[in-house]
Amino acid sequence: MEPVLSRHFPVITQRIQFRYAKPPAPPPITPRIDFGGSNSNDEIERNSSVEPAMICNIDSEIVISDDGESEVPCSDEEGTRMVGGMIMKPQGEPGRPNSGGYNLEKTLRGWTPRLFSDVSIFVKSLADVKLDMSKSYSRQNASAIKSICTAVRRILNKALLELDPFLYYLQATQHYAILAKYDNCWPVRDILKLHLKYKVETSRRQDKFRKKGPNETQIR
Repeated sequence: MEPVLSRHFPVITQRIQFRYAKPPAPPPITPRIDFGGSNSNDEIERNSSVEPAMICNIDSEIVISDDGESEVPCSDEEGTRMVGGMIMKPQGEPGRPNSGGYNLEKTLRGWTPRLFSDVSIFVKSLADVKLDMSKSYSRQNASAIKSICTAVRRILNKALLELDPFLYYLQATQHYAILAKYDNCWPVRDILKLHLKYKVETSRRQDKFRKKGPNETQIR
């Protein structure tokens, strides 16, 4: 581009001096736009002003739906909170929504009914083998409960691998596990609490019925 001459001041002297002025910026048309490496993905990430809390937390869990597809929900647990990337257990106890507790299945809103049912059945089957059905959750062996949590995590990962190897690779490399994000594996522990409570109460009713004897239970 040819240099531009600046306008001189009004003629008040016999000597007039002309100086070169910096040319104005050209209009922003496509041929003049530089698409260089300054807008690379790495630099965009470094200069991004988006706070981490504003980004959807896709680490929460992967949910397997009935049709074999997966969902990565954002903030799908009602009444729960995140601490250090972990989903914390809600306040109160499961099965007592009207007494300061919560409904477990409704709290795990990111879980499909099929997933919740399958996990519950598997947890209960392990409990029947590994735990003492005459004792409440608080009186059980801690190592036995921990082994159940480990087994449930393993079987869910195996099911995901058989369903979709790519999703399994995704969760293995980026920790998108179904239960790994729940602090102390509390969904499994809650299922155990409810199952053991039911078993203990059923056993007590049966013992009470046996102690009464057949004569006392007859209708007069």
